[in-house]
Amino acid sequence: MIKMRGNRREKGKNEGFSLIELIIAVAILAVLTGLLAPQFIKYVEKSREVRDIQAMDTVYSAVQVVLTSEDVYEELLSDTEAGTFKDSLENVLERDDAFGYEMKSLLGETKGELKSRKATDAGRICVEIEYREGKSDSEKGISEPGGFGITVYCGDSAANPVGELEAIGSNLAEEGR
Repeated sequence: MIKMRGNRREKGKNEGFSLIELIIAVAILAVLTGLLAPQFIKYVEKSREVRDIQAMDTVYSAVQVVLTSEDVYEELLSDTEAGTFKDSLENVLERDDAFGYEMKSLLGETKGELKSRKATDAGRICVEIEYREGKSDSEKGISEPGGFGITVYCGDSAANPVGELEAIGSNLAEEGR
């Protein structure tokens, strides 16, 4: 309450916050920040992992679409008859053939770098394509369709698997070739 005495105003006991009150408020904020920061960091890392998986899934879908082109199919068929086609997305986009051209038209200038901790520092999107001939045994009633097995995974610049991100697609070698 303000009292008037002559021309001067006198303030009551309203003096603001004390030093102890300010220290307690700052301490509470510091504790809350210390508790919430690790949770926030976990959420950021989880979002990076999801982004990496989505990027690999996009590449997987692009390879499937590109394989519908007859030129690319025949080209990769000749490339994979002797084994498996395996390369980083960066190198695939730089290829001067039908496969590289079609992939670049779908994905643009994507470099295929992965950002999550599970991908490690060297993490790049890599593509593995393997062709398998179809098999059928009419006596046993077994029929295995042939075709391409596509696997998109986290690898280094030489397309060797690295990191802990789960691969997307089907690896025919692991399916019991």
